[in-house]
Amino acid sequence: MRNHLLNILICTGTLISCSPRDNQPDEKEIPIDGDYFTITTEQAKTIGVDFRKLEYMELSEAVTANGFLEIPPQNKAIISSNVSGKTMKINYLVGDYVKKGSEIIRIESIEFLEMQKNYSIIKSTLKYLEDDYMRQKTLSEQNVNARKVFLQAEKDYLSAKAELESMNQKLDLLQADRRAIEEGNVTPYLSIRSPIQGYVTHVNTAIGSFVEDRGILAEIINPEHLHAELNVYERDILKLRKGQQVEIRIPQIEDLKIRGEVFLIDRELDEDARTATVHVHIHENERLLSGMYIEGNVILDNKKVLAVPEEGLVREENSSFVYFLMDQSGENYTLKKEFVNVDFEQQGMAAIHFINKVDTTRMLAVGGVYYLSSGTE
Repeated sequence: MRNHLLNILICTGTLISCSPRDNQPDEKEIPIDGDYFTITTEQAKTIGVDFRKLEYMELSEAVTANGFLEIPPQNKAIISSNVSGKTMKINYLVGDYVKKGSEIIRIESIEFLEMQKNYSIIKSTLKYLEDDYMRQKTLSEQNVNARKVFLQAEKDYLSAKAELESMNQKLDLLQADRRAIEEGNVTPYLSIRSPIQGYVTHVNTAIGSFVEDRGILAEIINPEHLHAELNVYERDILKLRKGQQVEIRIPQIEDLKIRGEVFLIDRELDEDARTATVHVHIHENERLLSGMYIEGNVILDNKKVLAVPEEGLVREENSSFVYFLMDQSGENYTLKKEFVNVDFEQQGMAAIHFINKVDTTRMLAVGGVYYLSSGTE
């Protein structure tokens, strides 16, 4: 029934008796003529309608996007072993802080033991081969021995030298103490150390577990350079540039607002989503965690726009409109509905442009406009 909601409010607000004794409630219909309609001052007061001027304001357009908090690759570390073995000791739990070079896990490895033995053998053999090579070289220069004897000695020496250098590199990768090995102090235990400082996020082994060559044992992140990565749609990406301010919020934490600025803009679109990644440096990250879902507004340049307060704007399905005060006669207000397109919103104000030509000097209805909409359907 037309005006049903509005009439209920009027009966409630004006203390008019709505008892069933006369079976005819004092309903006050809204006279409608196309997009024009009339309400009384009493109706306007009951539903909270007020009037104010439509204004041009300085507002900042914003590009809205969502994404996640991330840590750059150089601040992540995968802890693995370059030899197979068995886990003997785990020094840290998930959430623990570790310093660079700290022993995360200790393993027992027969493979590591064999490497040390081979290193010691090659190291000791090389001295003999070097002496023999120098002796055969001298004899060859004096034409005392056959040339091929010298060439064989040279080959053996250079091969052993190359093999020793390879063993040096392997032991260095394992961060083994070569001097201790040279002194005969071999051990089956190998310490797996952290290459960065940060926090342990995963531990993928247990005491006694078999460790595969290059298997992932743990993961560490350093959150010092936590940043936001926003996925911006193709239609908006050309509006962005380095240095623009960004307002970020985490939907699950309503009272937390984060500020940052655009630092990098990806130069390639995702073919499926048609978005580009925007890297945002944030100013506060002590309480934040990598992987948090975020929503961000990238603030563009200020514009002088025609703006209406949110309480003066009605949205219904695919359309938006406002109400203008066209005339005031005695106790009656004549209003007209005007359709608008909303360009963007900021801090409770909506930047709009009218679909039809209008007189923007007229007063605008604000507050209670949704009741007006319900009452004129």
